[in-house]
Amino acid sequence: MIARFAYAYAFVLSALEMLCFSATLLLHLGLFVGARDPCIRYGIPLFRTSVIIGVLATAFVKDPADWMTQVKSAPAWMWKSALSLGVYALFIVLLQIVLVGDHSSSDNSFMVSGFPLGFDAIIICILDPVLWKRYLDNPQLIRRTGTSMIMGALGVLSLLAYRVGYWPPRREGY
Repeated sequence: MIARFAYAYAFVLSALEMLCFSATLLLHLGLFVGARDPCIRYGIPLFRTSVIIGVLATAFVKDPADWMTQVKSAPAWMWKSALSLGVYALFIVLLQIVLVGDHSSSDNSFMVSGFPLGFDAIIICILDPVLWKRYLDNPQLIRRTGTSMIMGALGVLSLLAYRVGYWPPRREGY
């Protein structure tokens, strides 16, 4: 029963990550046809969502020192595409840094929509073997699901503590 819940949790994370990847890809492709308004409006919240889901999904990495083995256990087309998107994302970030000197006033739309593509694709490749190839045995899966849920609960509690006022807002210069 608990193992089924753990697989359901991993499946939900995978589905959310695929949704984030699809939305980010649409935003990024929209920039090439001149649609900057959706990226400006939804880019940062989508980026934050991708990072949150990605952090929760990193609990499912079997061996953090050798995460590439887990990525490569996904289908070949999937992990090769994910690594290509990762290289593309790094290229977009470096291009943004080189071409635009003053980042405070620049339009970071390509970076905001391009960087999460590689991140999301690699996280999908981490979750795919867990779901479809039983990369983790049931006790490992249950333990990692618990770790992911604890990380999520701590994140929610931190956000609530900040919103209620337990943590003071950041001051300028920090």
